[in-house]
Amino acid sequence: MVILRKPCTYPSCKKCKSGEKHPLPYLSQSKNGKTNLIYLPKHLREKAKKWVENYRSLENIIERLSKEMRIHFRFPPAGTLPEGEAICPYCGGKKTVVHQTHVRKIKHHKINEAVVKRLRCKKCKRTFRHYPQGVSQAQQTKTLKAMSVILYILGLSYDSLVSFFFALDTPLSKGTLWNNMQDAGEKAHFLRKKALQGKIKICGLDTTIYKVKGREEIVLLLSDILLGKTIEVEVIENRKAFTLKRKLTSIFNQLG
Repeated sequence: MVILRKPCTYPSCKKCKSGEKHPLPYLSQSKNGKTNLIYLPKHLREKAKKWVENYRSLENIIERLSKEMRIHFRFPPAGTLPEGEAICPYCGGKKTVVHQTHVRKIKHHKINEAVVKRLRCKKCKRTFRHYPQGVSQAQQTKTLKAMSVILYILGLSYDSLVSFFFALDTPLSKGTLWNNMQDAGEKAHFLRKKALQGKIKICGLDTTIYKVKGREEIVLLLSDILLGKTIEVEVIENRKAFTLKRKLTSIFNQLG
């Protein structure tokens, strides 16, 4: 709250003639770098004082929490340990021999290369790659991928993420970051469906139409009637009954 002295509308006012003027309370509010003053009538002045006190108390609490709270993440090391037991993806054989090894360049905040082995299965005689922990076909490690998703969930924008990973000397483009979010969303969606398998007894179905850039999009909404929660939101290609039946069959098979 601020007090400003302003003249009144009476020409014979002694205070205004003496230059003292009248004290008027205003509520000062800063928004987008600009200060706005709101006049406070008599019935709001006491409430406004409490508003200011509550706001300052809240500011102090937030400042104290920001100093005390820290979020710690522990990521597994990348490129140092083998990714579990080597199992042949073709026949399931567990007995293998090293056929070839090569050093691969990777993007990681601690190491920049990892040893990838090509193994030969003794059972089917075929070869396959066996990556170390945290390393895959992608150039970025799983650690960087998980880090980007967590920071995005915490509120960082794509521009901020680009700057963050550039500071770590592991530059990632916006396209790569966007793909990381899509992969994480698909995996989370799959795990959610897996957790709901066999638990849904009564399903509710509804469809609605949205217009996106002038084109109609049909959206299928599937919910659990007993819990009142949305299970699935899917975009349907067209209004044909065959398309709807195929989509529902796929969803019900996944949910068990």
